[in-house]
Amino acid sequence: MGLRVLGLSMGYTVFWHVERRVFVVKAWSDIQLDELIEISDRATEFVQSGAAPVHWIADAREIKSIPKS
Repeated sequence: MGLRVLGLSMGYTVFWHVERRVFVVKAWSDIQLDELIEISDRATEFVQSGAAPVHWIADAREIKSIPKS
């Protein structure tokens, strides 16, 4: 199923929903700034490895808190 990334703290996952066309970022719990940066980096990798147009679904329904700055 191609690229699949789990966050180091297991606070997020990134995976292809439709191979090389639609990817999902699902995040939960308390997200830290370094995780937001990781998510951004992984999303860039997915966009670059996909076949245009690439669509991104973000599921943040289970996030408890995010950094204020």
